[in-house]
Amino acid sequence: LVATKLIEKGLIPPSSKSLIIEKFVKKEKSALSAIGKGVALPHIRIAGLKGIIGVFVKLAHGVEWNAPDNERVKLAIFMLAGEDDVASAEYLSSLAHVASVLNNDHLRKEILETDSSEKIIELLAGTTAKQSFLTKYRSAVYFTTGMVIIIILSFLLMSAVKLPATEPELSKFNETYWIGRQVLVMTLFFAMVLGTLLFFQYRVAIAAFALSALLSIGIEDIDSATKAMSLPTILFIIGTMIIVRWLENRNFFRFIVTHAIRRLGNKPFLLDASLLLFSAILTSLVGEVSSIIVMLQLAIEVTKVRKTSIVPYLIAMVMTTNIGSALTLIGNPIGIYLAFSAKLTFVDFLKFAFPISLTTLLAVTLFLLLYYRKSWKGQSVDLKQLTSEETTTQKSFITPAVIFITFIMLIVLHVPIENLLKAGKQSTLLIAPLLTVALIVFIEKENGRFLVERGPDWWTILYFMFLFASAACLESTGVTAKFAQLIETGAEHMPLAKIAVWGKTANAILLVLWGSALLSGFVDNLPIVAALVPVVNSLISTGLPGAHLLWWALLTGACFGGNLTMIGSTANLVAVGMYEKQFKAQFYFSNWIGTGSIVTFFSLCIASVCLILLLIMTL
Repeated sequence: LVATKLIEKGLIPPSSKSLIIEKFVKKEKSALSAIGKGVALPHIRIAGLKGIIGVFVKLAHGVEWNAPDNERVKLAIFMLAGEDDVASAEYLSSLAHVASVLNNDHLRKEILETDSSEKIIELLAGTTAKQSFLTKYRSAVYFTTGMVIIIILSFLLMSAVKLPATEPELSKFNETYWIGRQVLVMTLFFAMVLGTLLFFQYRVAIAAFALSALLSIGIEDIDSATKAMSLPTILFIIGTMIIVRWLENRNFFRFIVTHAIRRLGNKPFLLDASLLLFSAILTSLVGEVSSIIVMLQLAIEVTKVRKTSIVPYLIAMVMTTNIGSALTLIGNPIGIYLAFSAKLTFVDFLKFAFPISLTTLLAVTLFLLLYYRKSWKGQSVDLKQLTSEETTTQKSFITPAVIFITFIMLIVLHVPIENLLKAGKQSTLLIAPLLTVALIVFIEKENGRFLVERGPDWWTILYFMFLFASAACLESTGVTAKFAQLIETGAEHMPLAKIAVWGKTANAILLVLWGSALLSGFVDNLPIVAALVPVVNSLISTGLPGAHLLWWALLTGACFGGNLTMIGSTANLVAVGMYEKQFKAQFYFSNWIGTGSIVTFFSLCIASVCLILLLIMTL
């Protein structure tokens, strides 16, 4: 149609028709021409063509297109240009302008809704409106506004909450001097959290600035800062990152998952369920980031064969990944941090976190399968088409399998091993990754150094260290003691406190669970956990019966709350980044928030029931 119209207008010679059709078809098949949301921008260059030609085609019902979201295309804007240097510069500039217009939600909606050709041309040709000051610097405006609110709320809250005068160590925090320091610490800490949210790429610089400010004004000293950095946690994470990178380089995880899925047969329901469940299981063994990278690549292959959108798979798999990260000690940095901070063992995780997370996982998986059943309808998949890397053979699989199993068993059996060796408590938790890294470096020889340098995400490691050190000031200045007092007071006045002897503890558990979940939905969950660990310690020290369950409320709340928004956890950000990079399309907040809200609420309700049942059984 486009080629015919161009020939009729005399813009191209008839001899170019077949070449133009061939190039446009090739561009469509490459998935480089679709923007998504019902819009496509196919563009080609033809030798000998003078100037730039643009043709837009609008269709009432749309046509099938190789689009990232698999939506039918209702508006296609075809662009053609010559191959000379002048045309190239103008063509790229025009292409960039049209793409920016189509990526603007408001302008794209106007174009799709109007029936006027003149209006469409006007919207496409119009220059981008000059950004206002508030639009251009909106992140800085949000940050400044947020800081003003934080300072005001910090002062009001710290002034209003009074610690018991009967406890001299705590009552001093009611003095004006300490209230001033509390406001200052809260301002710096939450400035770091808010700055990380708004300027994520500068999070290390922001965290370093916050810590240096705390050191310079004397609220924290070097000894307390280095102690608060939780070196065992940091070393464990570094070691695990090296191990996982080595296993990924050998395609170990993809080999296992692909072979396991192939045994399911060509049953769509089982395939979808296995993708969700394997995401959670793999997360519990190697962490959320590695799991989502492996599983999302498999899901992309599945959607290409079934000709369905990857978006529902992405959302569903990330959600089961976040829930699965609470299954074991090593599924999430939160679990590792809590293990060393609260002296929790792997068996403790199996006893408390595992049943809560498993129950929630199965319920959420079933819900997601039903929720997305229409979106996942498509062609059946020949599972033999799912490729595992050819370089991974049965023979090359043995060494990484033995090392990985040894690493996991050292963690699982760390308590008996420590008792046998008369070693310090939780020392084997640190020995496991260090010993495994040593074996890997010996095996890799000259490549070992490269693996140690490139394996860990040093950017994230530094952020964790600065974060832990800054969070410690909340405890030393009495901020966490006041938050604990606030939670305890709230727990006393909630309904369950009047029903049973365990009611006050149940109320505290619910406050920690839902509070940490809601906060983790909008801010990275690790800062929230780092801030709340001293709060939980303070609540436990008050002698609440069954208060140890507060640790599991904090763990599940922070992990499950990550499902609320697309920025709630690291796995979310990694998955969205992979989608945008691979499909050259923007992932919208609206794609996530509906499902995220339902799943988070559903998950927290299940976790609430499980925690209260565990409390009743414990007492």
